[in-house]
Amino acid sequence: MQIRLQNAERLTPEQIREFLQGSQSIGFVGRNRAERYEFVQRVMVAREYAAQGK
Repeated sequence: MQIRLQNAERLTPEQIREFLQGSQSIGFVGRNRAERYEFVQRVMVAREYAAQGK
């Protein structure tokens, strides 16, 4: 089964946490490295990752 996650950048931190807790057996596969990096970058920018403290 394939599921496309669209608008992941709109998920709240709590929604991301809940998803990760309930999806241990789910893996992320992009068509290529560029697609995977683009997805991760888009989510990190939307979540303002660079501005988060350690």
